Amino acid sequence: MATRSLTFFMEPDECIAITREITDRFNLSAILARHGSKRTLELAGVSESLKVASSAPPDLVYLSLDRPDLQTIDPRHLRPIEWGWVQCEMPRRDGNLLLMSRVVAKSDWYDREQGRMIENPLSLTIFRKVAPYFRKRLKRPVWGHDMRYGGSACYRDVGYSERVAEWVRRGGELGQEGVANVRFTIDGPHDE
Repeated sequence: MATRSLTFFMEPDECIAITREITDRFNLSAILARHGSKRTLELAGVSESLKVASSAPPDLVYLSLDRPDLQTIDPRHLRPIEWGWVQCEMPRRDGNLLLMSRVVAKSDWYDREQGRMIENPLSLTIFRKVAPYFRKRLKRPVWGHDMRYGGSACYRDVGYSERVAEWVRRGGELGQEGVANVRFTIDGPHDE
């Protein structure tokens, strides 16, 4: 039983380019998930654009060794762990705020029908292949600053790309989905 993850800040288009490079290199299928009022799944095969039919980038990209039949999958009830998929949260902007992203693989889940934990290590195998493609483009660490109560912390496991460093130098901010009071910087704490 294991979980592997890689957390980072990256521009949306560079993350899409890396994901496309990975699908080409390892002959992986990319399953594009879009949220909203109507959840959708699309399949982008090798060497196809990750934008596919929609002009909007996906919210999540799942990486799979096989090419699943999306006609048989309900986008509201996905089971990526069971299927051995790696989940890539795509970066997105909210105004001047660039949100944190992750690539995640997990090998075990609880099966209610069988009443026990079940393991599928396939996603860990995929993660070991794809994570280095992201890591080699990342610098570390980032610093989190609590905007409400003060204080800072170093996040050594969170990386950022050079393009994100440029974004920050131009006044862009880094944040995390659902965490309004913390902003991240590529610089250490500042004396006030």
